[in-house]
Amino acid sequence: MQVYRIGLMESDCPPAGIVILGNFDGVHRGHQSLFDVAKGIAQAENLPILVLTFDPPPQDFFKISTFQKIQTLSQKLATFESYGILNCILLKFDEALASLSPAEFVERLLIEKLHAKHVIVGSDFRFGRSRRGSAADLQQWQGKFGVHVVPPLCFEGMPISSTWIRSCLQQGQVKLAHQLLGRPFTHQGVVCTGQQRGRSIGFPTANISVAPDFLVKGVYAVEARWAEYRYCGVANVGTRPTVQGTDWVLEVHLPGYTGDLYGQTLDVLFLEKLRDERQFASLDALKMQIAADVQAAAQFCVTVR
Repeated sequence: MQVYRIGLMESDCPPAGIVILGNFDGVHRGHQSLFDVAKGIAQAENLPILVLTFDPPPQDFFKISTFQKIQTLSQKLATFESYGILNCILLKFDEALASLSPAEFVERLLIEKLHAKHVIVGSDFRFGRSRRGSAADLQQWQGKFGVHVVPPLCFEGMPISSTWIRSCLQQGQVKLAHQLLGRPFTHQGVVCTGQQRGRSIGFPTANISVAPDFLVKGVYAVEARWAEYRYCGVANVGTRPTVQGTDWVLEVHLPGYTGDLYGQTLDVLFLEKLRDERQFASLDALKMQIAADVQAAAQFCVTVR
């Protein structure tokens, strides 16, 4: 994938073509419908497709503390590429960009800087200072470039949105999130050294630090992926109250795997919630529950392609 990092005041710019605008948090099935529209135009007119998104996201720039990203930036870029999008513009979201009026946003960015031939947005897209510009407002520039406003994709009568997906994950509804995303919710992180309590009770874990506001909490059937490996297992997201833990951590137990994963970047795919995290009266009680979790997880751990 070709990634263009640009700012409003910088001179570098990618080739003119079809520009798909959005935050694309999670790159869910609704976002994918925008890609389908772009691919149809690209085939008809032999134009490159460019996804334009913001780095940092506007919510981070405005310090909206309740905003929790579904994907890291590297995951987002990889997902774009998996859907055949080979060019991405990462537009720096700063004070200069945030202060543009909707008209200035279109004239200075889409016309003067990017020379867009077509612009594709979802019907809920907002732009310009204080989010005053709507997708419908773009129609006044029809003729300067082609304007394509894509209606929301619905699932069971409800529009698919990043907000809905975040709510699903917070409630442990990872199977529903999978249906909305078009793939399992996946966390990517580096395995760090833990307390090695799991090893001492016969259930070694690969530990990945997470923030207290991590989107999922509890015990899950998961699949872990790294390099060419695929292993099913059980993950716990929490503080480990039975052993008086305080830090938030994602612990992944992979039955049958005996190698060293320290420093390895893992993709952890969440397949099904098994239960909430809770405190046990003893380590023996915890061991019995983990054994039951491993057995329960096995029925969900069919490798996801």
